[in-house]
Amino acid sequence: MVFGQSRTIAMVEPGPSPISEREFHRYSLDRASILTTRIPFDRMTNVGLREMIDKLPFAVGCIVGARPGVIAINSFTGSCLKGREIVNTVQQLTGAPAIVPADEMVKHLIRLRVSRIALVSPFSAEFNMLERIYFDSRNIEVAGVISIHSGLERFRPDDPYIITGITPESILRQIREAKNIGGVGAVVLDSPTFVLGDLIDELELFIKVPIMSTNQILLYSAFNCLGIPTENLVVSRYLDQGPELGASAYMSREVR
Repeated sequence: MVFGQSRTIAMVEPGPSPISEREFHRYSLDRASILTTRIPFDRMTNVGLREMIDKLPFAVGCIVGARPGVIAINSFTGSCLKGREIVNTVQQLTGAPAIVPADEMVKHLIRLRVSRIALVSPFSAEFNMLERIYFDSRNIEVAGVISIHSGLERFRPDDPYIITGITPESILRQIREAKNIGGVGAVVLDSPTFVLGDLIDELELFIKVPIMSTNQILLYSAFNCLGIPTENLVVSRYLDQGPELGASAYMSREVR
């Protein structure tokens, strides 16, 4: 078997949460096999982020023997910081295609002709600034950041263990209460701990633009890479329409 012919998605997951793995398995059932490995990511700071990226070659070495069809590195902020370097390193080490969420997110936003977004994030101001800089370099404006963290005792945005405790109910409430996301072309959820499938129906009652999450975008791009139909994915309702219809259907709408 050669790379590109396997229906196996290898996911490299930083941090302790099993949430993204559950979402990958849920939507890949009977379509693709999911193989996961982890990179220690104990401090959600710029220093911790760089240390995590430095450990990537070892993590990839744990899964390359399975000859996956695509390798997905599920770190949004890591790919904002060093996305192209991560992709190049993984592809040189393995010979397999690699994808990262920030680059894939931008690719699909551009396809929908979105140039202004709202960011939904549990991360620190330090990470949000990194994301702003990344999107700005791709000519996409971050019009507002909805910080999702209230309701958690002793919340610390640098602690990945605490972030996994944010509930869908808390996310919905805080997005509903946000005042700074009107007039955007899309809403982006930057954390793999935010499961869009659990939120989408209620979010779409008051958000009338595409709602894009890290996990769903990675799954969509991985499926495309492997030639797997994407109609079961949440984001397919925006992305499978094609850029022209997607633009006309969503870009003219505003968040209520």
